[in-house]
Amino acid sequence: MRCAVVVTLTVALVGCLGVAAGASPELVTSVHEDGDLSFSMVFAPGTPTSVVRQHTQEMIRRRGNGGDNGGRGNNNGRGGGRGRGRRGIRSARWTNTANGACSVNNPCTVTWGIVPDGTILPLDTTTADRPSNLISEWNSQLGGPTSGTNITTTPWFALISSVFDVWSETTGLNFVYSGTDDGSALPNTGNADRPDVRIGGHTIDGNSNVLAYNYFPNFGDMVIDTADNFYANNQANNYLGLRNVIAHEIGHGIGLSHVCPVIQERLMEPTVTFAFDGPSLDDISVAQGAYGDRFEPNNNAGAAHPLGALSVGQTELKYAGINDDTNDEDFYAFSVDAASDITVLITPIGITVNQSPQNSDGSCSPGNTVIALAELSDLRVRLYDSSNALIADVNAAAAGVVEVVQETIAAGSYVLQVSGGTFAAADHSQLYDIDITRALSATTTTAADTT
Repeated sequence: MRCAVVVTLTVALVGCLGVAAGASPELVTSVHEDGDLSFSMVFAPGTPTSVVRQHTQEMIRRRGNGGDNGGRGNNNGRGGGRGRGRRGIRSARWTNTANGACSVNNPCTVTWGIVPDGTILPLDTTTADRPSNLISEWNSQLGGPTSGTNITTTPWFALISSVFDVWSETTGLNFVYSGTDDGSALPNTGNADRPDVRIGGHTIDGNSNVLAYNYFPNFGDMVIDTADNFYANNQANNYLGLRNVIAHEIGHGIGLSHVCPVIQERLMEPTVTFAFDGPSLDDISVAQGAYGDRFEPNNNAGAAHPLGALSVGQTELKYAGINDDTNDEDFYAFSVDAASDITVLITPIGITVNQSPQNSDGSCSPGNTVIALAELSDLRVRLYDSSNALIADVNAAAAGVVEVVQETIAAGSYVLQVSGGTFAAADHSQLYDIDITRALSATTTTAADTT
């Protein structure tokens, strides 16, 4: 057990948080404000209580008097104003991006990029507005471009890009890199001249203490402490420390708040650690609760996600999900070129967590809600042929248990439908994997067999 300091909103509080062996947590402070101008700060281990108090009090002061961080809107007139309390594990979601409206269970493309050095970054709790130097500093600390001045050829760009890719692969968000940036001051909303999520950096407080901070939707911008040696000094496991900080901050950037207690199992716990890599099943479930899965939109047979012509053998899909917000149903289309025996497994996935939001005083309670993520909703599976005739309707197993469809089908096209029942917890998605095994039917004679 290691004692650490966690602060949010209005009160600095010293608390003891459990830390896994070998873990090195970074403590996070969050301030949520009216409009979209809210952010989360990440602290290094060993940050003195007095330093955290200083940051928190300064955030409260600026938020209360409508200072630059809380009172400055943007060119769309959003943001600013007085503070507000937390709204739970999921605080916000993207509703508009540079690509248009963003709604649940529909594709939502969010662009991201690195701001040019010299772009003005917003003041935090210790510094005034200052220009970004992320590119020059990380080129020096982590390795420069291998092709001219192209930052996409730097080692650190590849690390950041890989984290965005993970979030794209596990949620209904499609993160796309944009190299276009007009250099306007952060925070700002995306448009044709700049991406939705913009990453910059400058000296915040040097080594330790603050590592980075990130805004919530509809902004999502990230500011990194480029004078902190945390990133260059933790190279193990492909810079896991850097990648988990980026992944955690992206979590805030898509609207996720902190979750307690601290058990070193979830990315969005108040501590960022080396104990795991990227978002956990709980983080993914909450994110999909806001955006759906990567197979959207597949909410009816006409929009079924195409699996194509099934080969003999196994076809797998990972991290699909039924959303609790919209009575979501998922449809998948496939075909077979000959009579076949197929087995479809719909496997609910998830861990059991003891979960609660982080307290408004910054502390983390032991948790007041036990959630079995694999048992959030009882899944049902139906199989239809090309004429929409029902072939199979299976809901034999209890919630959390695999549903199995076994049928012999003729050559043709088919649609698989997965739906859920009442949800045991709000703001989540029932995650599941699909495994389809195809074998040629014993009655099938192929051209190869007759030659």
